[in-house]
Amino acid sequence: KSSIYEVPVQDQSFDYILCTQVIAHLEFPEKAFQEFSRILKSGGKAFITVPLGQGEHQIPYDYYRYTQYALRGLGERNGLRLISIVPQGGIFMNLEYMLWQSFTIFIPFKSNVLITYIIFVLMLPLKLTAVRLSQKPI
Repeated sequence: KSSIYEVPVQDQSFDYILCTQVIAHLEFPEKAFQEFSRILKSGGKAFITVPLGQGEHQIPYDYYRYTQYALRGLGERNGLRLISIVPQGGIFMNLEYMLWQSFTIFIPFKSNVLITYIIFVLMLPLKLTAVRLSQKPI
């Protein structure tokens, strides 16, 4: 058992780090980036994803939303060089998320699998449009 703040490995152990949708749930993200820097080999790469437009979730462990500037700062302060930031989703993904949340509030379908799938299929074009329009690195 370990923590993202103290991974039980030697310095410079990994060529790659994958950290997806975790940073927003850390009370001390700076400490996590320090640990990434410690365990990543020279020339290694960290792939990090974070939510930006998503509403609160996994309460009470939902602490932050990160802009590209916050991510850049966290990386640079901890010896990591930013290669690229690629936004995913944008306004269409946010719209899809808000619609989905609205459906769950106003239409009690959580226990009905068929209705859940029908709504998912109806909203799929929004999600696919969001992914297609968000493929440009910043």
